[in-house]
Amino acid sequence: PLGFGVGVELGMYDFTDASTEYSGLVALATLNTALFQTAQGAISAEIGGGYFGASLGGTAGATFSYAIPGIPLVAKLYLRANVTLDSGAELGDDSTSNSVAWINAGLYLSYDISTLF
Repeated sequence: PLGFGVGVELGMYDFTDASTEYSGLVALATLNTALFQTAQGAISAEIGGGYFGASLGGTAGATFSYAIPGIPLVAKLYLRANVTLDSGAELGDDSTSNSVAWINAGLYLSYDISTLF
């Protein structure tokens, strides 16, 4: 069976590309689902949309969750693409579009604190 989860994400982004600085607030709704269950962990996908920067935007990504044997710790590798139609950045003389897209990749750890009680 295929199950779905719904999420809400609030955050900020801030980075510089060449001479343009991009920053803004993020408020997204996401839909998440596990695609494959491997012996090492689940591979999941996410898609979402909402307010990103100064206009509408979206995100899509994938996550691999690896449950570390013997301890209640899960390592999650992720890859995510983001796009906003209007970044809110100041346009240069030769620019015709204020949209921007970027990719994030990383690792985060989650620990099950219920094992402490």
